[in-house]
Amino acid sequence: MPNNLGHNRVLISVPKRAHKKAVDRNLIKRRIREAYRLNGNSEQQINFFDINIVYISNNISDFEQIKRRVSDVLEKIQKNSDKADITTPAVPD
Repeated sequence: MPNNLGHNRVLISVPKRAHKKAVDRNLIKRRIREAYRLNGNSEQQINFFDINIVYISNNISDFEQIKRRVSDVLEKIQKNSDKADITTPAVPD
């Protein structure tokens, strides 16, 4: 969802249903945060978004796989934001 803040906001969620141990959930969140930090801080962005990342796999992926997937998702978001006119955020009803 677009925002008017001048930076992206990211929410990372790892459901307790798939990963019972907090240690596992925190490990996954740390890996996603680091992957976003390495890929997501582009100074060339025109549109900024509120991004929600939900980790739904039952397995704990290694960092390289998470990094590749986060990079792919961020590229898709940026590519689609250039195509469509979504410069104004949606107003909730």
